[in-house]
Amino acid sequence: MKHLLFSLALLGSVASAQEYLEMAANPVGAGKGRTIVLVAGDEEYRTEESMPMLAKILAKTHGFNCIVLFSTDEKGGYIDPNNQKHIRGTEKLDDADLLIIGTRFRQLPDADLAHFAKFLNAGKPVIGFRTATHAFTGNAKTGDFKWSEFGLKILGEKWVSHHGTHKKEGTRSVVETANASNEVLRGVGEIFALSDVYGAPDVKADGNTILLRGAVTESLDPKSKNLLGPKNEPMQPIAWLHDYTAPNGTTKGHSFCTTMGAAVDYQDENLRRLIVNAAHHLLGLPVPEKADVAFIDPFNPTFYGFIRDAGYFKQRNLKPGDFATGSSPSMGLPEEAPKQTAAKNQKAGAKKEKKPKEEVPAGAPHQPAVEPPAATTARNQSVAPPEKGEHIVLIGNGLAERDTWYSRIETELQLRYPDRDLFFRNMGHVGDTPGFRPHPSRASQWAFPGAEKFHPDKTIHNGQGFYATPDQWLTHLKADTIVGFFGYNESFDGPSKVGNFEAELDAWVVHTLSKAYNGKTAPRVVLVSPIAYENQSAKRDLPKGDVENSNLLLYAAAIEKVAKKHKLTYIDLFTPTQEVYAKGGEFFTTGGFVPTEKGYEQVAEWLATGIYGHQSRESKADPALVHAAVKEKDWMWNNDYNILNGVHAHGRRYNPYGPQNYPDEVQKTREMTALRDDLIHQVTAGKTTDLKVDDSKTHALPAVPTNYVPSVKNGSEKYLYGEEAEKSLTVPEGYKVQLFASEKEFPNLANPMQMSFDNKGRLWVATMPAYPHYKPGDAKPDDKILIYEDTDGDGKADKETVFADKLHLPIGFEFAPEGVYVSQEPNLVLIRDTNGDDKADSMEIILGGFDTHDTHHAVSAYTADPSGAFMMCEGVFLHSNIETPYGPVRCVDGGFYRYSPQRGQLE
Repeated sequence: MKHLLFSLALLGSVASAQEYLEMAANPVGAGKGRTIVLVAGDEEYRTEESMPMLAKILAKTHGFNCIVLFSTDEKGGYIDPNNQKHIRGTEKLDDADLLIIGTRFRQLPDADLAHFAKFLNAGKPVIGFRTATHAFTGNAKTGDFKWSEFGLKILGEKWVSHHGTHKKEGTRSVVETANASNEVLRGVGEIFALSDVYGAPDVKADGNTILLRGAVTESLDPKSKNLLGPKNEPMQPIAWLHDYTAPNGTTKGHSFCTTMGAAVDYQDENLRRLIVNAAHHLLGLPVPEKADVAFIDPFNPTFYGFIRDAGYFKQRNLKPGDFATGSSPSMGLPEEAPKQTAAKNQKAGAKKEKKPKEEVPAGAPHQPAVEPPAATTARNQSVAPPEKGEHIVLIGNGLAERDTWYSRIETELQLRYPDRDLFFRNMGHVGDTPGFRPHPSRASQWAFPGAEKFHPDKTIHNGQGFYATPDQWLTHLKADTIVGFFGYNESFDGPSKVGNFEAELDAWVVHTLSKAYNGKTAPRVVLVSPIAYENQSAKRDLPKGDVENSNLLLYAAAIEKVAKKHKLTYIDLFTPTQEVYAKGGEFFTTGGFVPTEKGYEQVAEWLATGIYGHQSRESKADPALVHAAVKEKDWMWNNDYNILNGVHAHGRRYNPYGPQNYPDEVQKTREMTALRDDLIHQVTAGKTTDLKVDDSKTHALPAVPTNYVPSVKNGSEKYLYGEEAEKSLTVPEGYKVQLFASEKEFPNLANPMQMSFDNKGRLWVATMPAYPHYKPGDAKPDDKILIYEDTDGDGKADKETVFADKLHLPIGFEFAPEGVYVSQEPNLVLIRDTNGDDKADSMEIILGGFDTHDTHHAVSAYTADPSGAFMMCEGVFLHSNIETPYGPVRCVDGGFYRYSPQRGQLE
């Protein structure tokens, strides 16, 4: 019995206080008790599954002592690959003989990095796979060694790009003929990896021993063919040996790197053999003729992908010890993944680990991710005053969204019900329909299951990211009453499609009433008709509205029909707006199809009465003061729900730098928004007339280090000014460059974006010091359009006029007889100087719905044509949906627009 216990102690695995996983060596293995530390910690490729699997093979079959370190939660101790700043047990590197690393963009404390530095300064060998080329990020340094350059300096390559198409094209290994006899390739056959080929331009034959190159395949099917064409001409290196110089600048060491290495890639025994061979080679041990790499425990890896829900890893609560010998859990699928062949060569007698049944939520620490529970209790749908604390949410098209900028609807409700502490949010988005809700940071553009069947023409979508779904947002907001605005965009499909619209709306209502967004009951649903089309053709070349109104009437009737079917409240805005138009007077709408701000004051009264019944204003507060408080709250809400530059906040460019600031900024924004909710209630109740808000108790934003690294690409940090800058420029013969104006003479000239000369020879410049967008806690943006003049003829500006200020990212502008058209993402606005003093007197939103996903890709580079129309350029990633007098205009992944002010037409 004592002998049995001794054997178990030798062959078993230990989770030291759950901080890391230790695998004792098989005493008869070739590793002879040498110690390997394996470091897991990446958000996507599931090293928390692959590292324990490799450790078991290296320990139990080949005789190495193995220690696996994980990214874990600081307090709970559970494995959390998304925690970039915490890996327990780094001190184990001090006595290690080999490091195997697969981390991704970690930002570890200096104390932890010191152990990595000590290991490397001893010249010890390293194996890196997949994301180890970008193992660390941030500005951390040990001496002159930057940890963000670990991949390039230690492994021979940094993160460059996905050379193959991510999740669509696989990798097939091709032996580098010149090094085919290298012992690391001994017994290694052709490898097929489900992860794509990485770009590796820095891995040259001179200075590295290239072992394998990667053929990009047509698909993730192991039987798929290699692609023909430039992706495989030449093939990128995917496995190589490299000699490194340690952080101390003198010690030399050796490393092996492969850009394969997703957990699912290790189902191929040849990749496992490649790693085992590299370990033997780097430690100076004989490489087996054909290394035994059979699994010790069943290996059911998770297909790669991000799991961004902050609560998921806490819910799984996997500890290092859960991966000990005899157990091999899977983290769970983050999304629907291609079906993969089960792993082979598993040791006999091992029990199969069941995968978690629960669906992995999509989300992130700062994005709502909770799905609504099923409703078990119905909500009374009749018109009645709101409950105290009622949560009211507007959804739908531009008729809802435009009031985000005017704040008239909530103002009216708060004035009528000052004692109800109403909670109000506007989720409207230009171009939305009941089922079609595209967003560039969402993989799906559909609001509910089955919505796609109503829009067979809308198949182009390239959203990537983790922006919350409509259902997740409504759950986050705990919606009690949902007010839906639909029908305008759909009406341009004409009479033949009204039945399709009715079916789509009905399907959305059924779906919505089946959910308990507030966690208690189904919501109250209110349906609102489109407004009538206003005839402005007497003053502009716009449609008269006869055809438009005949269609709008049909679609309004369909909305009313669905409302009656489900006993919902229906609010008719078509009829009262027609009556207003018939009276004449100033225009009620902009462009005939969306109310002006004054028009929204009337719309707000109709809606308040339609939703909750006739009620006069009970608040004794100054309506203008209440309106100002609501506008302030809407500003903050809009910087959450419609945050500019979303590609970095929740889209495809979130990593590597987004985690450093956006979770904190969004948290602070939400806390600031909540304070302004309280302010609205205080003002409407007459308890205060002071609109100042103390934001000092909201979340403190941590310092964000610069990601600037001097390089040939990034240029020098030295700023050239005046003559020094002029001398650095080369111009054609007959031309010269001369400084006209700079921020030295004119401090307002900060971060200039676009410039244009007017017909008086004056230089107009749009500036954007607020780029890339407003930061919560800062003063409101004060971007400007400036006019510069040379009044004394010396070739230099001596007069500055601020034409417009308090702007936010005026990335483009163009002159017109009626004023200046300017980008105010997501809107195109017209700024007018009505008295000729060269200063803006009014600003009107002309069109909305231009995407803000990447602020420097938004509509810009305005250029007028001879007709008076102007072109606008929009960049990649963006999904714009613009409502116009002629119907919706939709653009995916960049393009050019032409806007005719005379006709109000966007093409």
